Amino acid sequence: MAQMGGPVISTFGCGNVKSPVLLPSTADCLIVMEKSEVLRPGFPEMLRPGGTVVLASTKILPQGTSEKDYLADAQIHEALKSFKVIEVDFLAKALELGDPTGRVGNVVMMGVLSRQSPFDRFPEAIWLKAIEKLNAKPAIWASNFAAFKAGRV
Repeated sequence: MAQMGGPVISTFGCGNVKSPVLLPSTADCLIVMEKSEVLRPGFPEMLRPGGTVVLASTKILPQGTSEKDYLADAQIHEALKSFKVIEVDFLAKALELGDPTGRVGNVVMMGVLSRQSPFDRFPEAIWLKAIEKLNAKPAIWASNFAAFKAGRV
């Protein structure tokens, strides 16, 4: 069970995709919402050589563990040295946008993703239209719009 209540892994296929299941070394990008999760068995192996990791700087210590038990940043970055790593403090961005819950953090990460190859081929308007389709309620849309833009900076 994931720390923040979501699934541990989700996959997304775009383009000429035959299956939502990824074969090793085929993913263009891995988005990680908790820093140490990137090193779960099999996760880095999903990325193609030179693929991109959009890595949250967020650390969530499991109950009963201390900071000294958590992997050091240097260890995490060493394990990812063959990939492009973009570290994002999505919780800080969410707080800056007035979201104390951090719920818009996933949309911030989508904004970051939208600037990475091959996803940068989609015009920003297409991304925004897709996000708006998910929830067009004015307050939600305004929040998601701001979060997406914050991730694109």
